[in-house]
Amino acid sequence: MSWGYDADIDHFIGSASRNSIDQHAANLLQDLYYQRQEDNLEDTPIIFVVHSLGGLVVKEALIQSAGTSSTNVKSIAPNTHAVLFLGTPHQGSSTASIGKYAYRVSRVYAKRPNTKLLSALELQSPDLKRIGDAFVQLVPKLNLKLSSFHEELETRKMIFISSVVVKPDSAKIGHPSEEHGSIPANHSGMTKFTSSGDLGYIRVSRVLQSWMRTLRSKENTGQSFREPFQYLQPIRSIA
Repeated sequence: MSWGYDADIDHFIGSASRNSIDQHAANLLQDLYYQRQEDNLEDTPIIFVVHSLGGLVVKEALIQSAGTSSTNVKSIAPNTHAVLFLGTPHQGSSTASIGKYAYRVSRVYAKRPNTKLLSALELQSPDLKRIGDAFVQLVPKLNLKLSSFHEELETRKMIFISSVVVKPDSAKIGHPSEEHGSIPANHSGMTKFTSSGDLGYIRVSRVLQSWMRTLRSKENTGQSFREPFQYLQPIRSIA
């Protein structure tokens, strides 16, 4: 299953939804719950593969799921096995400030970025600290597997400006159990693999295959989920 939303961290001069991170997260939980119900997969394990802002949305979604009394979405967090992050700005991005500045200077009112969301993505913002602290506490409770990748190449933001959108340190959660690596592409290109021989594809698929082997091992030793293992589906959120 893939899931997307109208938000923009890469092309800051484009129009975007007015939703905040927590509102996007609430939508994700509802959409995922009903899709799993329709497919009769409510008890299957979930692996999230998330890009950029999508990683923050998933972190917030798991926090909401773990802390809710709602019978609809509270099953999402305990059924989550792992999260693979691609270029997620866990500590924020200086490019968020560049985006707000470019918007204010250009006054392109016909194409308005979500400045509230951009503020939340600034380095060490209160929103990111809240989500980060709560998620780190959640990791051992859910026994989550984590892997984070950062981009190796710069992205051109304006005619004379190129930068790494999410720097390596920001692309890491900092949890002791977290694996981390890099993909030889820019922020947008790190999710676009040209073939199964693409180095980025190889690195990501190796992590996913390792997690799948762990789940197969659990099933073989009797630690199974109620639904058959063959219905396990990775969930992608592409920002």
